[in-house]
Order: sequence, then structure tokens, then C-alpha cells
Amino acid sequence: MWIALGVGTLAAVALIVGLLFLFFADDSGNASVPRTRRSSTVQEAQATPVPEPAREKVERAESATPQIGSGRVLGTLTLNPGPNVPVSYGGTELPRQVGAFSLPVTSEGGTIEVGDESTPMRLTLAYAVSGSTLSLKLVPPPRAVATVNGKTAAGARIDKTMAVVEVKRPGAGSGMTVRLSYRPN
Repeated sequence: MWIALGVGTLAAVALIVGLLFLFFADDSGNASVPRTRRSSTVQEAQATPVPEPAREKVERAESATPQIGSGRVLGTLTLNPGPNVPVSYGGTELPRQVGAFSLPVTSEGGTIEVGDESTPMRLTLAYAVSGSTLSLKLVPPPRAVATVNGKTAAGARIDKTMAVVEVKRPGAGSGMTVRLSYRPN
């Protein structure tokens, strides 16, 4: 019985070693031809040059796209409209998400639209940057009232502290709540 166990173990080890050799074996047809090693100084893939007409098309397409700002970031606006509420910033629809948006403010002024036809409210925020604060003009939908930190307002100054903007129709139990803060650079 011990002899059968020993022979079976040796056979299993031999099969495993044989499978490893087959697995790591070179796939080329002739094993007698030595493999050539690549030099480390040779590039793996060489870039193909772009023809001139294609390069001109790319330059025209880049110049035709509108630039949102001057390229410098004045600060970061944190905007939390709630779960899956659509946000449009600088004319660009942002993907829906559950958490807060961290929006880089790259221009002295602009607009942010929160909500659409699928939400109970649609709020437009027109902003202007002045120093370390962000001034907002709130444009709620018709027959709706906007409050900032519990006080009725048509505008607000946003800084590092969190501001709560609420929009609802009089007599309605619920509306839209947006939390905002601004951190200058």
C-alpha cells in the first residue's frame, strides 16, 4: 500500500512538471532556432507621423470648440443638489451622481442649472466671483420662493461655510434643496 502511494505521488509530480513545461514552452514551430533578444534601446512601437491635412483638421476642430474660461482656476465650488439631480455647468451636462459636485470655477461669471423636467424644480444660479467670495443670483421657477439658510433671498454670497438654498412653492411640503460652498485658490 505504501509503495502504491509513493508511485502515485511521483507520477502526479511528474505530470505537474510536464504540464508546466508545456505551459511555458515556446510556441514557435522550430525549437532548435535560438530566440533573438530585443535590445532595450530599441523602441517597442514607433509612432507614425500624422499627415499634414489631418493635422490641419485637428487644429481647426480645437479652435472651433468654445473655451469655458481663461484656463486658470479661481476656486472650487462644491454643489450638492441631492441624489441623481441633473446639473448643467457652463453649458455642459454633468453626469448624474449621488454625492456632491466639485466644480472648478475658471471664469469671473457664469451660470449653473440644477434640475430639469424630471425633477420637481429647476433652479438657475448665475454666479460672479469677487475676491474670496462667490455671489449668486437665484432664478427659481415661476411661483416658487428661494431661501438661503432659511431667509428669503434673490441672491447670496457663498464662501467656505456651507450655504443651504431651498426652492419650493408656497403651500407645498417639499421642494429642492441645494448645498453650496466656495473655496478660493
